[in-house]
Amino acid sequence: VLGKADFMGRDWVVTPDVLIPRPETEELVERTVGKLKEMYHGGVEHPRVLDAGTGSGCIAVSVALACPWAQVEAWDFSEAALLVAQRNSARLGAEVKFVQQAVYIRARKEHFQNRLRLFQPDKSASPAQADTA
Repeated sequence: VLGKADFMGRDWVVTPDVLIPRPETEELVERTVGKLKEMYHGGVEHPRVLDAGTGSGCIAVSVALACPWAQVEAWDFSEAALLVAQRNSARLGAEVKFVQQAVYIRARKEHFQNRLRLFQPDKSASPAQADTA
């Protein structure tokens, strides 16, 4: 690992504390941005996005850069991963709220009603931890 990776045409800081962004994850970001634009044009002025298990922050930061009207929140259990994500966000000029939070803790339903939540399951997560509802 050279300490950086390409994702969505941008250079990202990566460390052993985060996974290297995968090219197929770019499709997830593109689809999410499309859905957020639909929501925005449909009258949802500030949709909320939750990226659970953010790692390097590539998903949350990319979404925040493409949709500055969205309120993007990124969770990770690892403090070290959050530091990497915050560094990437600051370096790229994205507004993202970072929270140290276990991914398997279910968000209050009313907090994310009419919002878009992203979840990219970790291969090590048990099915009980993979909550996409």
